Amino acid sequence: MADSALSGMQRILLISLLAVLVSTPADARWRHHHHYHHGPKTAQHDSAQQSRMLVPPGWQRQPADPNWPVERYLSPDGTGSFSAYITPVAQEPIAQHMKTVAFVDGEQITRLRGERSWIEVSGFKGDRIFYRKSVLACGGTSWHEIAFEYPAEAHGMKVFVDRAANAVEINRDKGCPASVATSNASSNIGEQPSANQGSGAQ
Repeated sequence: MADSALSGMQRILLISLLAVLVSTPADARWRHHHHYHHGPKTAQHDSAQQSRMLVPPGWQRQPADPNWPVERYLSPDGTGSFSAYITPVAQEPIAQHMKTVAFVDGEQITRLRGERSWIEVSGFKGDRIFYRKSVLACGGTSWHEIAFEYPAEAHGMKVFVDRAANAVEINRDKGCPASVATSNASSNIGEQPSANQGSGAQ
């Protein structure tokens, strides 16, 4: 029962996270202005619509997995994928989690960067490119994480990788439980890379 409750809470937080990843002040004003024209929407519907901005046109959201709160999109031919998920910090020590994110069997790392509160890695897995980023969020209680994988010959992917990487960075203390303090003093443990440095993905 406890596991089910945790999974449900993670899914609610994930929906909130995806909603803010692609939200801008202008976008928020647009939604407020058009609220009575289109009627109310659920948070899940709204986040599903907005999260499509993080993936190329035509990528489809996959059915929810009750055992793993994750938002996952696949390319039309099934060769590309994007995932966004939340992992509780209490699940494993911070250093160990960073190692889990960074090092996966069968991958060739071409770029690895991080500080005490974030890590990002990209490289090749055979003839495919991967990119992962994990950011310590919500006052140090959870990891906000994204992952891309796609064929090396795919064109135009870098703009989507950079967009998602920047979004998960600048929104690391949004989509958190209301009880979690999200002041800069408690959340900015390590210096984040500047947005214009890019993800290093191809």
